[in-house]
Amino acid sequence: RDTIFIPGEEYAIVRFRANNPGLWSLHCHITWHSGMGLIMLFASAPEMMQESVQVPDGVLEQCRLQGILTSGNAAGNNGGFNYAAAPNDPYLLVEDPLSN
Repeated sequence: RDTIFIPGEEYAIVRFRANNPGLWSLHCHITWHSGMGLIMLFASAPEMMQESVQVPDGVLEQCRLQGILTSGNAAGNNGGFNYAAAPNDPYLLVEDPLSN
C-alpha cells in the first residue's frame, strides 16, 4: 500500500495529496541508501508548522555554533525563487519563473 518496487535504472512518478502539515520522508528501505543521501523530506504546509512548532533554544544554539541558518526556507533563503543553495547535480527540472 505504501511501497513501490523500482527496477534498476527505472523511475516512478508519485502523486499524492499533501494535506497533512509536517515533514514527511520519502526513502529507500535499504539503510545504507539513506546514509548515501537517497532520502528526501517533503514539507507540507510549512507556514502552519512555523505557527505551531517551537524549536527548542538548545537546538537553535547548536545551529548557531555550526553556522547553520535558522530562518527562511530549508536552504536559508528568505523570499523569492533562489536556487543558489541547490546542488549542481542532478540538474533542476524547472526553470526559474522569475527569469522572464
